[in-house]
Parts: sequence; C-alpha cells; structure tokens
Amino acid sequence: MNPIQELFHEHDLIKLMSQVLGSMNARMIEGFTVKTEDIEEAMAFLEEFVDEYHFGKEENLLFPRLRGKGVETELVDELVADHLSAREYASEIRNLLEAKKGNERELFKAFVPRTEGFLAVMALHFDKEEEILYLRAEDILSDEEMDELEAESEEFEADMLGAGGHEEYHELLGNLSRRYLCQALSVPENIHGETEKTGMIPMPVLCVRVLAGLAILAADKMRLHARGSRYDFSYLSLNSSAVKRCSCVPTISTAKLAAVFPMRAQVVRPQPFS
Repeated sequence: MNPIQELFHEHDLIKLMSQVLGSMNARMIEGFTVKTEDIEEAMAFLEEFVDEYHFGKEENLLFPRLRGKGVETELVDELVADHLSAREYASEIRNLLEAKKGNERELFKAFVPRTEGFLAVMALHFDKEEEILYLRAEDILSDEEMDELEAESEEFEADMLGAGGHEEYHELLGNLSRRYLCQALSVPENIHGETEKTGMIPMPVLCVRVLAGLAILAADKMRLHARGSRYDFSYLSLNSSAVKRCSCVPTISTAKLAAVFPMRAQVVRPQPFS
C-alpha cells in the first residue's frame, strides 16, 4: 500500500479513539462513571499505537526524507513539537492513573482537562499533516523513494507491532467504540451511586455528543471506503439501537457540531498550494 495513504488510514483509527475519549469525558462531566480498565486500554492505544508506532514511523522514516530534500522543514519541526505536546499530555494522564488510583472523583476531575488538551493538539495536528505535509510528500517523493518508504514502513510495523499487531489494536478500538459511541447511552449508575431507572442517560449534552460523533464518523467512513482502507468500521452503524433510543433530535446542525467539538470550529484551514 502507498505508505502515505497508510498514514492517512492510521489517522482514521486515531480519530476514532479521539471520539471515544470525548465520550468518556462527557460521561465524567455529567457525573457518570468510566471504568478504569477502559481508560487503561485507551492509554495503551495512545502510548503504543499512536506514540511508539505512528509518531515513530513519521519521525524515523518520513520526516527525515522531507528534511533531506528541504521540503516543509519548518512544518516538520512544528509537527515534531506537536508530537512532544501529545506525549506530555499522555504522560500526565498515565501518571494520574497511578496517583489517583482508588479515588475516582479526583481522577475524573484531572482526566478531563488533560484529555481535552490532547484532543485539541491532535485535531490541529491532523489538519497540518493531511492538508499540507502528506500531500507534499506524495508530490515530492519519486516512485523509487515511495517504494523504499513502503518497504521501510512494513519493516517498522513488523518490528513495532509484530504479526497481527494492527488487528489487535483495531479490535481494542472496536470494543471501546461499541461501548462509548454506539452503546454509550446505557449506564448503570453515576459516581454518586445514583441508578438511572430507565437505563438511559437523561443528559442531552452526552446524547448530542454521541450522535455528533457518529455523524462525523459516518463521513469519515465514506472517505475510508473511497480510499480503499483495509479497516472495517461496519460496527459504527447509524442504525444502532442505542442511537434510536436517544430522546434527542437526531438532526445535528453545523452549529451544534461546532458547540460539541469547538476545536474543529477553531481550525484555520491552510491555503491550497499555488
């Protein structure tokens, strides 16, 4: 596979995890519990797949090639700085899991702002890579250089993830997505020990977040299939029974999307290349 397109596909997985983290945050804000085990799984994805594998592949394989050609060197430096910022947020979250173990209230209180910081960094980072750097790389690198990058990327994946590594993280992500996106409307009790008799979260904020996330993912899903992704997102069906049970208006306006995901609204789109 084209190694640059593979980076696009990896972004799709990371964006899906970003939606999961956003749903976790919404639950915490509204006073509902999130299993520590689920946070641990999300952190494993951030530390291993995002940092060690995806960031590592860019920093060790793609970025040096572009620097060597004098292509977008300032942007590459900025992207490396983004990686460092994302790593710092992830490290802080990991430290919180250890320091606040057994104290759910304090963990959630500290988790949300750090997660939002991570998501904000990554949202802008994705745009810079997808709308500028990756396109420039595809334009600048020769067929021979792309073949070399593909071979090195496959070797890097084998070393970092091993056989079936992608599928393992895809399964982890699928489980969390079903729990926090497709079926996020049923929670037994909140952190105050109060049980919701109907089995549904009554807070419209969370409901809108879930529906908005699914709407965005549906658009991403169509884009994935158009690019021929090897990943299966069929479980992200908008016909989910959890979504049908939601009492919120199913039509999500642009204004509501901007309110739910303000960092998307703040992104300044770069000018196209002349």
